[in-house]
This record gives sequence, C-alpha cells and structure tokens, in this order.
Amino acid sequence: MQLRTGLIGAGMWGRTHALAYHDDSRTKLTAICDLDEAKARALAAEFDIPKIYRTAEELAADSELDAISVATPDFAHVQPALAVINEGKPLLIEKPLATSVEDAVLISEAAEKAGILAMVDFHNRFNPQFDTAKKRVIDGTLGQVRYIYVRHSVTRAFPLDMMSWTNRSSSLWFIGSHSADIARWLMDDEVIEVYGTNTGGVLQKEGLDVADLWVSVLRFKNGGVAVLENGWSLPRNIPGWGDFRSEIIGEHGVYYTHLQAPEVNELYTDKSHERNDSLLQLDIRGAQSGFSLTSIQYFADCVINQREPFVTLEDGVRNTRILCAIEESAQVGKPVALNGNG
Repeated sequence: MQLRTGLIGAGMWGRTHALAYHDDSRTKLTAICDLDEAKARALAAEFDIPKIYRTAEELAADSELDAISVATPDFAHVQPALAVINEGKPLLIEKPLATSVEDAVLISEAAEKAGILAMVDFHNRFNPQFDTAKKRVIDGTLGQVRYIYVRHSVTRAFPLDMMSWTNRSSSLWFIGSHSADIARWLMDDEVIEVYGTNTGGVLQKEGLDVADLWVSVLRFKNGGVAVLENGWSLPRNIPGWGDFRSEIIGEHGVYYTHLQAPEVNELYTDKSHERNDSLLQLDIRGAQSGFSLTSIQYFADCVINQREPFVTLEDGVRNTRILCAIEESAQVGKPVALNGNG
C-alpha cells in the first residue's frame, strides 16, 4: 500500500517535493493546492496528481491523504501548517519553520498537542558532505568542534528572476536558515549569543528593498564559534546556482566541504560554461537522486514505519530564535543574547 501524500505550495521547492514523492515507489502524490491555481494545475499535469484544491484547509481535510508537505514561501507557513495539524496528519514543513518566534512556537506546540509526527525539511542534514562531517565528529576523528565557517550564497537570479516574494524574505531566512541549522547540528550545542550585520546596494538598484548579504557570528554554550555568510547577489554568470562551502575545525582536525568543486563536473562549449550538480538533484537514466529528495523521502519513511524523525519542530523553533536574534542584532548594532537552553 502506498503512502498517499498531499502538497501545499506549487512553487520552486514545491516541485522538489512533487519530484521526491513521484519518484518514490512507496508514495503516491494524490493532491495539491496553491493560491495560484494555474501553478497547481501545471504541477498536477506534470506529475499526474489527480486532485487539485483551492485552499490548504480543503486539502488537509481530504480523508484519503496520509501525510502532507507544506512548501509555501518562508513567511506563509503558519496557516497551512495549522490546517494540517488540525486534521491530525503527519506534517513535513519547509524551512524556516516560521519567520517569527511566536509563529514557530505556535506551530510546534499545536503539533505536540495533536500528537502528530512532524519534521522541518532541513535537507542539508542529508547532504553527504555534512553527513560525513557529523560522522567524523561522532566517531572522534575531528573531536569536539570549535569553529565553523559556512559560506552559502547564491546568484541574484534567485531574488530577481525565480521568486515573486523576495521583498517578504531575505537571504538570511531563505538560505541562512540552512547555515544556522548546520552549525547548530555539527556543534551539537545551543547558541547563547549572536552578532549580525548586513550590506546592500546591488539589489536595491534593481528595485528590491532587501540586503544583498548577511554575515552572522554565533557563539555556543561550549565556547564554539560559527561564522555564516549568506548572500543572494552573486553575478548571474557564475556557473551553477552560487557558492556553498564550509570549514569545520575540531580539536583533532579540520574538514572542508565545497558543494560544487570547480574541478568536478565542468562542461565547456563554444557558447557556454556549466557546472553540473551531482549532489542536490541528479537524473540518472530517468531515476532521480540527491539529498534534496532524500530528506523528503526520509519523512515518508518515518510515516510509513511510524518512527520519529531526527529533525524536529523544536529544531525549527531554535533555528527561528537564532535568525530573529541575528536580525535584532543588526538593528541595534550589538550582540544579542539567547537562552542557551533553547
């Protein structure tokens, strides 16, 4: 018997959820909804989704659905998440859990009260590079992590061409949520202080009232430090989607990652230069793979086998607390303290 799934949100990452469910023989994507009905119908046609709903509440109330993904924009998670929770169905929600602490806590507490299985899609925890780093921390090869640097920046094609809601988000929420989660996960500790700052000018000239780049310093209870760089104003002609690398320094060693190493998977022609993705999403003879799909399929596996995910809504709440504190720090121009107990 297949797990019958529903999808709320037919945008850029909604398509990733559709692809993950469509390519998993254990799941059947049964229903979809989006405020833009044309988008929902287009995705339904592409992935042979039989049911199209107009609202999250209508989709969540479908008695034939066993689990539901929420892949709406960063700022629009509360209403669809609560619709799913109120129906008592397993919930996979895109990162960030919410863009305010109040909303993140509201979702988490409602899910706990309902007793449902729920997970935030921090898919970089499924990135083979960071999974390997975590293993090397656990087995003692690296030892306790003392410093983490993450540069996760993308080209301006994202805010200018691929998103209709850029002015309601930022590179801090859109990609910094990944960086902060990875730092907290690898450090295996809680943040007690943050300092955040940003710079702008490039995107403002394009008519967007958002910062180009955020830099954040996270100090952990155990004395560890992380520095995060998250921008979305790199030039469009950078091969691939941007630049994603990290440095993880432990007591016994250092671990470097580069998601798209320049010497790997380069294609040059007379007219173009492409850097091909071999980790995020990959098509081999029609079969889809990659860690962005693996995280979604892991959620389905948890529902099917009735086991709790290792990524929780509490992880989402703590992530939102960190990002909100970074924003506050940038506003007041000084470090902001957090409760290291979460």
